[in-house]
Amino acid sequence: MGLTLLYDVLGLRGGRGVAYILLCFALILLAGLRYRVGGDTSNYMHTHEIFPKLTSILTYDYASQRSIEIGWVIFSSACKMLSDDFVVLQLIHALFVNVIIFKFIYRYTRHIFLAATLYFILLFPYLNFEILRQAVSITIFLGFGLKYLIEGKWFRYLLMSLLSLAFHYSALILFCFPFVMVLLKQRLIIIAMISSTVFASGIFLNNLLSNIVLFNPFEMAVLKKMQFYGEYNLSNLGLLLSFIQYIVVPIIIYAFLKRFNRLTDVNSLVIIYVFIAAVSSSFPILFRMIYFIFPLYIISLADSIFLLLIRIKSTFWFKMAFLNAILAVILLMHTYEWFKKIEGGYGARWYVRWYPYHSVFTREISPEREALLTF
Repeated sequence: MGLTLLYDVLGLRGGRGVAYILLCFALILLAGLRYRVGGDTSNYMHTHEIFPKLTSILTYDYASQRSIEIGWVIFSSACKMLSDDFVVLQLIHALFVNVIIFKFIYRYTRHIFLAATLYFILLFPYLNFEILRQAVSITIFLGFGLKYLIEGKWFRYLLMSLLSLAFHYSALILFCFPFVMVLLKQRLIIIAMISSTVFASGIFLNNLLSNIVLFNPFEMAVLKKMQFYGEYNLSNLGLLLSFIQYIVVPIIIYAFLKRFNRLTDVNSLVIIYVFIAAVSSSFPILFRMIYFIFPLYIISLADSIFLLLIRIKSTFWFKMAFLNAILAVILLMHTYEWFKKIEGGYGARWYVRWYPYHSVFTREISPEREALLTF
């Protein structure tokens, strides 16, 4: 927050680039030097032990791990050429993901430290501690595919999308983005009405699909995943907060930036975020696809916050209090579920996936987290 005040708000120029690089480096070390931190990290450690080194990959029985995409198998096998220790993979993964994310932020917004703060609050734990395969897929899109999407260079965009797909099946959503972009030419009110209708009807359709899957005679992985994600039913308050968070707020941001002629190519794509959220109410398994657009949402959120601060006619300290209040609300809306007890999870709360943090230097193990991983 201090860096946001110095460089984004006060406009200090000296040391700005160095501070930004050091912040990126700190997050790389935080993610790369963790030990068994993250709900899925232990699974990645296990599969990393099974995978061969790159020199033996042609003779590897890939069918035995058919649920893991070939891109991740090759990446894991390449890392084993350097060392069998999973920490090497963690460091390379953290370096790749965070460097591309920070370059993406630097390229598409002037408010780089606020955007980096929002990234740390909203997305960093997931990309670095949980969805490692999808994180690579997302950063390939951000670092290489996004510019081709914006420029309309469809063949190059297709190649980058295929590369993303090699790391995670959720990248299938990337092939829909060129068609969804047509909606950007429509009136905002139409987009809002369609998204709200899909979200509302999806709540009921989700329950219906969950019941259908329960009676499914075929043990298909996709249907099992639909059942798993479909079991997460929100309360009325949870539905309201989700509607505000994933539908109302992005549409307001889009309209606000458009009203004051601050809508960039990246900001415009936040509407895709709205549609994915709306469709996910019917098919919860699709919600993970929203992470492809989440970094763009972060850029739009940072731009709109600063535009709002500029429009407020008040003292500097009032604006700072207002900025902190906004960040507090964002933090609360995105983290309140972390403190809920996990049903059947031995009384553990969701935050135990990441806290307490242990490093590879001590290699301590959290009993609560290990119990959760076997749950």
